[in-house]
Amino acid sequence: PSATSQIPKTRTRSRCPSRRCRRTWITVMRWGRASDDYSLTPITSRCPAASPKIGPVGARRQAGQGPGQDLAQAVAEGLVQDVLSLAFDGDVFGQVPAPLVSDMRIGSICEAGPDNVLAKLGAAQMGQFIYGHTPVAQMALTTMAKAPGPQAILEKMGNGLIGVLTGARTYSAVGMLASTDIGSFVQLMIDLEITSYFQRLLDGIQVTPETIAEQVIAEVAPTGARYLEHDHTLKHFRHELWLPELADRRMAAAWRAHPTTMLDNARAKAKRLMETAVNRCPLDERQISEIQRILSTADQEIA
Repeated sequence: PSATSQIPKTRTRSRCPSRRCRRTWITVMRWGRASDDYSLTPITSRCPAASPKIGPVGARRQAGQGPGQDLAQAVAEGLVQDVLSLAFDGDVFGQVPAPLVSDMRIGSICEAGPDNVLAKLGAAQMGQFIYGHTPVAQMALTTMAKAPGPQAILEKMGNGLIGVLTGARTYSAVGMLASTDIGSFVQLMIDLEITSYFQRLLDGIQVTPETIAEQVIAEVAPTGARYLEHDHTLKHFRHELWLPELADRRMAAAWRAHPTTMLDNARAKAKRLMETAVNRCPLDERQISEIQRILSTADQEIA
């Protein structure tokens, strides 16, 4: 506390008037002398309201690899971004990095799972302790699954739901798989349904005279409680009830007649949209041919 008390807590945000264009630059390089030199290169912000100063540099530490295998060490190493920000910008970025974890069985980075969630929650709480701001764990809809399916849904729901509960309102990695290495139209359909689940949670329960409907209850209850026939139900049920497009909520007897799953429905929706959706960025034949040429060359080089 004695060390962090010297940090000016009233200046922890970028001067940019829009939070969406904060002067941030993220590098995937390991932190060392080479990246020190590279990160000192001034980076000009594209925000017209921001001056061409260096953007805060965030080190994205990975717990389980290297000497600092615990959360505190991972976050502490990332605080170097504020040292550079103070030196070049005269300001404090005011945000701790979001550390990742590793699967020690295979030596691979892992961006989903309870250990990953705990690391980000811990980093957010340390940010609250150091800078005094509200801790928000920015949880992307990341998954290590390589194809749409149960693993992808499990990991994306776990990450996203914790983010909702801690105040996150924006998500990245929608429609992405394998730690954002793979893009999938089918997964995009599922992720949109996942975010609609989150949105219903955020909408909460509206308690007003209209939603309490005391007069409706007094009118309908004595006559057999036939609420499904009342206009009030028709007016409100689409908002009050979450009506998923892909999830199959039929009873087992009805499902046996047409045994489709959420994944089947996502594939059908993705195919339908690819065939019928309006192309908002149409390409001419020359552009299509050039893209195909680039892809062909890349396939040959990778092979």
